[in-house]
Amino acid sequence: MIDNFIASQILVGIALLTDFISFQFKDRKKIVLLLCVSAALISAHYFLLERNTAGVLVFISIIRFITAYFSTRKILMFAIIGLNILGFIFTYPSFLSVIILLALILVTIGVFQKEDKLLRILIMIGTIFMITYDVLIFSPMAIFLESFFLVSNLLGYYRFYIRIR
Repeated sequence: MIDNFIASQILVGIALLTDFISFQFKDRKKIVLLLCVSAALISAHYFLLERNTAGVLVFISIIRFITAYFSTRKILMFAIIGLNILGFIFTYPSFLSVIILLALILVTIGVFQKEDKLLRILIMIGTIFMITYDVLIFSPMAIFLESFFLVSNLLGYYRFYIRIR
């Protein structure tokens, strides 16, 4: 039988693939759809590690991605941020969880941008917070996933906005 730690790391390994693929697209809807799949896997990973606040907040990300797929209305963005804050309040175990809350608020703001350039920048900043959280809770595959995700996002940003054509 696989223990929870190993199972959690396997789920993050699978999420790694969808994260990498997501930022190789320019179409924000494709990016958001792939991030939704990844969020489901990452949420399960946190629950397996008994990091319930992170599990709940990343689960709310699924709602965020589905909502953002259909609309970038700011009122919906604020509703999702409100859900994150409620999820945080009801599951708050320690100050460490503030890091993941900040990360996911930044990602939420990013996902509700109409253009992918600002979406990418805000998600990159949120990803740095996620890496910090994953280092502090010691989830090696999550650290790798978020680092890989950051590199993938930087690569996509370079390809679409920096490279001289």
